[in-house]
Amino acid sequence: MCKELLEFVEQTAREAGVILLKHYRNLDECHIEDKSPRNVVTQADLEAERRVRDLIADKYPDHGVIGEELEAK
Repeated sequence: MCKELLEFVEQTAREAGVILLKHYRNLDECHIEDKSPRNVVTQADLEAERRVRDLIADKYPDHGVIGEELEAK
C-alpha cells in the first residue's frame, strides 16, 4: 500500500508540474485574481489543483480534499 501511494503521489505531482510549467513565464496569458490583500491566485494554480483533485477522486473516490484555491470537496 505504501509503495502504491508513493507512486500515486509522485505521478500526481508530475502532472501538476506539467500544468504549472505550461504557464511559467507566460505572464501575457496568465490570468491573476486577488483572493485577499497580498494573496493572489493564477489560472495555473486553479488548473493544477483541479487536476490533482480529479486524480484523487478517480483513484480514491471516498476521500475528501481540502485545497488552497478551491472549496473543500
